[in-house]
Amino acid sequence: MLKRWLSVGLILIAVGLTSGVTAHADSDDSTLATAPTGVTLTGDNPPLTPSTQALNRAQIAPSHAYSQVVTLTQGADQFGAVWSTNDHAFRLNRNQTVSAWLDLGQSADGGIAFVLQNDPQLLNAMPKFTTPIAETLGVWGVDTTPTQSSAKALIQTAIQNSWALAFDAGNHAQTNAQAPGQANSFDVGATSPHVAAGYPGAAATYQSHKVSGALGGLLTPNQYAYSLVHQGLLPVADLANGQWHHVTLRWRAAARTMTVTVNDRNPRTNAAQTGQRRTMAVDLNQVDPSHTGYALGLYRDDGAARDV
Repeated sequence: MLKRWLSVGLILIAVGLTSGVTAHADSDDSTLATAPTGVTLTGDNPPLTPSTQALNRAQIAPSHAYSQVVTLTQGADQFGAVWSTNDHAFRLNRNQTVSAWLDLGQSADGGIAFVLQNDPQLLNAMPKFTTPIAETLGVWGVDTTPTQSSAKALIQTAIQNSWALAFDAGNHAQTNAQAPGQANSFDVGATSPHVAAGYPGAAATYQSHKVSGALGGLLTPNQYAYSLVHQGLLPVADLANGQWHHVTLRWRAAARTMTVTVNDRNPRTNAAQTGQRRTMAVDLNQVDPSHTGYALGLYRDDGAARDV
């Protein structure tokens, strides 16, 4: 069974996206039985709601008597997404702390991305694909047109007005002459698995790699494949080991930075650990061009920074 899981920590809310191509969990029972205690995600004022896209496979499942997890994908070639509800929209002008447990299975592909977005499609936001493509992680552009010499058209296929933090277990690093149009080159130059960020709807996020046509493109056209310009690249060797991993995100509104710490709690004892950390600047003009002060995405509104 190919699945990806998200367990939201105590009184904390998170959102995840994934395209689950070769993720693996030993079994549903095993994954749920070992899930750290989280919160109830349903009720009169739920913090999260599944995407309204027809392709969405995300479901909320019980894991313990008083907690639930999100099953993002049910099998191969699938897309799953849950977003914050309107009442719990991410407030960009306040310090926020968000925490979650992630289980990517024993994966060789795909992953999970946390996203802040003001896409006009709102809960329908997703890449413009008809069949989920692993390297997009449900957020990046769709690189299936081999003759596009710039990222202008590519970025229109991604989630717009967004910043994505990807937990990527894939190794999409194809560089040969057949790479254009294969949607398999976003990880060129990156260690796999890894955590990294970027702006899915921004041209500067994508770097082109040209495969010259015959006679310099005169006889047959030049073709192009794209890789991602990774922000805050953080290799995480055990990310896809079939275990639960605790992640903490700390948003600092004044500095406009997001700090991600991976593996900062023990999945069996919940004891604090050092983990691995990166701090990245976030350009709010990319995320919130209308300056609303809000984004759909991750949320814990405590009005000030506070350790989890």
